[in-house]
Amino acid sequence: ERMGEFLARCEAHDIPCDSFHLSSGYTSIGPGRYVFHWNRDKFPAPARFVQSYLDRGVRLVPNIKPALLRDHPRFEEARLAGLLVQDPDGQPTAVQFWDGTGAYLDFTNPATIAWWKKQVTEQLLHYGISATWNDNNEFEVWSDKAMAHGFGMPRPAREARPLQTLLMMQASHAAQTEFAPEERPYLVSRSGAA
Repeated sequence: ERMGEFLARCEAHDIPCDSFHLSSGYTSIGPGRYVFHWNRDKFPAPARFVQSYLDRGVRLVPNIKPALLRDHPRFEEARLAGLLVQDPDGQPTAVQFWDGTGAYLDFTNPATIAWWKKQVTEQLLHYGISATWNDNNEFEVWSDKAMAHGFGMPRPAREARPLQTLLMMQASHAAQTEFAPEERPYLVSRSGAA
């Protein structure tokens, strides 16, 4: 309702708006932010919400983050699949992220790239979103013990920090460009065509 009020006020005051950066509050569980998780209390019907913006000519650009908090609904899935930057013992390297502890996804691992693209597609693109806001991707991993997959040649994670940022952006872009419009079951343009 509040998001609809924003658009109504833009129209009432003749303020043009053709895109809206959706901050990470749409992913919240309590005070935490959980990438690829729609807060169904705030947004009970994501497809309908996205469509309401598209109907007014406004494209949403949602915030996505490359770290998972320890209590993220998909943290254990990512840990078991080895998708996170790891300590030498194979456990995720703990980092402070926002107001909690979590771990960064390791984009030097092809499995992480595939997982990320799948999440971007299933949690965002399928609803009619066509672009993402890649945020908080500085990869602040400071431990000398943290290791990156290194595409099969493990390296100290600190050496891959700038690369991780670029690979995250590349994976997000790839998901967006590989996603065919006919795969958007909810997307309907103003003219009614997909």
